[in-house]
Amino acid sequence: MINPKRTAILTACLTLSSLGLSGLSLESLAIPARNQSAPEMLIAAATTAESSEVKESSPPQSSALSPAISAYKANPNAVTWQAVWKAVREVVGAPASAHVPAAAILKANPELSELGIKAVDAEFGARVWAFPKITECGSVFAQYQVSSGPGTKRVIGKGRQRKVVIEPAPLVTKSQVLNMPAGVVFRDAQFIRSTAKATKFEGKDLVLVGNERQGGTMWIAAYKLAEGGLFEDSAALSTIPPYLVQNVAGNPGFSGNNLILSLGGGSGGPQSSGYKIVLRFLDGKFCMEGQGSGQDAAMAVFQFVQAIQQNHLDVARAWLVDPKLIAIPKYIGLLNGSQEKPFRVIAMSSPMLSGSRFRIMTNEKNDLIADVGKVKTQWMIKALYIAPPDPLAQKIGGLAPSPAPAAASSDSGSPKPAQAK
Repeated sequence: MINPKRTAILTACLTLSSLGLSGLSLESLAIPARNQSAPEMLIAAATTAESSEVKESSPPQSSALSPAISAYKANPNAVTWQAVWKAVREVVGAPASAHVPAAAILKANPELSELGIKAVDAEFGARVWAFPKITECGSVFAQYQVSSGPGTKRVIGKGRQRKVVIEPAPLVTKSQVLNMPAGVVFRDAQFIRSTAKATKFEGKDLVLVGNERQGGTMWIAAYKLAEGGLFEDSAALSTIPPYLVQNVAGNPGFSGNNLILSLGGGSGGPQSSGYKIVLRFLDGKFCMEGQGSGQDAAMAVFQFVQAIQQNHLDVARAWLVDPKLIAIPKYIGLLNGSQEKPFRVIAMSSPMLSGSRFRIMTNEKNDLIADVGKVKTQWMIKALYIAPPDPLAQKIGGLAPSPAPAAASSDSGSPKPAQAK
């Protein structure tokens, strides 16, 4: 007579074997708990196997790390730091480290956290390690994965169904030290993803950003991954106005593939000179952001500006939460249609509450500051302020509204808020 329990156990063993879980035998499953079913036993056995795998991929450590850090703390200088830097690379640069979370490595090596190490994780096993707080550290350590070869061809099917497929070669982890200019503090890094379907880091850019210790001006460097490692990619930065990174203090950062430059200080009132420049990564280069789509906050400001320049009060009011706000541009003489130069719009640091803020550079005696927020699903201008021209805004330029929709009238089909009057 067939024993149903034993049959279930045999089925579980065969299933585990097909999943590639070794080290399991019938004896290990031969005595089930009274209330434990075969599927529950299967899950328990798989969990046990996974736990053993985790133990095998334990975070790397170095016996030289702790003594080197102690020597550096006792006498911090370039010589003692080099011993630390070498031990750090042995830990974070070990082949196994690419398959271990950065948090696990830091937990296994708590001395690294004491030095203020920063780990920037990315897709495809890519990672950057840096020490922003260590004056003697002028480098970052980058890890990435590349193919170990060209791949192998394999024939599948027969006759008309015959196909030749190329199986990619296994990925191998590479590492590289990237030096920064003297006096630069590392801030952030981003591995640029060129396509939505990318499965590995090959052919991508690595971008590093930081600040000068003295003065706070920004530093940006881009590297292209090619055969042999990471190489400086000056073309990626060629369209960024030099003034932005050579003369202006600010905080560089990332939003996806986009480079965000937060310039100037000012966190007080609406006249504070804090601006946000968005550089989009397009065709291998960072480009100044143009006029946004109808879905973003900038569109409300662009449409309002164009209506002001055309002296279309009805259209201008349509973009204001309170139509009475039209009195503000009228008060400073912007509704006479006599402007010789086009207005320019530049994004500012966001207001304290929510929404977005923009400076409308009028080339006149006064500028306008516009606070934009969402009313239901529509972006609208919630507040307008009069502000004197800002020299920083004049130097970094801003974004000129495109003239195409400027001639739009109430029956032109141009986008307008639903509550337009």
